[in-house]
Amino acid sequence: MFTFKDLQTMQYTYFDLGKINYDNSQLYFSILSKNGNNMELQSNNTCHCWRLVSDSYGYSIYHKHNIADNYHYQTDCGSLYDCVLYIVGHDEYQMRKRKNISVAAEKKSGSYFWRLIDTFGLMAWIGSSLKRKAETKKIFGAAADDQKPPIRFFLARS
Repeated sequence: MFTFKDLQTMQYTYFDLGKINYDNSQLYFSILSKNGNNMELQSNNTCHCWRLVSDSYGYSIYHKHNIADNYHYQTDCGSLYDCVLYIVGHDEYQMRKRKNISVAAEKKSGSYFWRLIDTFGLMAWIGSSLKRKAETKKIFGAAADDQKPPIRFFLARS
């Protein structure tokens, strides 16, 4: 199970010559604030900021490109692990200059997204996202899809 302690020890990454590189001397995130399960993070590789707001169904993620900007709603996730995978996927996309690549090319590039899945597994990520979506539909019924954008699945990328 992925924990806050795991988040705190993630390695800094940078993109160079089409490959993700790792730097053990720096951390992936700066923790700007934490209150219970709610937290504000800054990705040290993109400088984008993320606010993770916890509720009984998971997390809502808010995002901004610069620390001085206002947050905007980004997506919902079922667990902290889901949030981290979402953020890492977003950061890698930004580091590739917003270029989509195949899953095979991602894996070949040394993607941290896939490294995390190899370390912590995939089922916890899919299961918690699906659970959150199912719980939201229970509460809001058919109107659930109108409440917030749907949960995004990285595996749909090609």
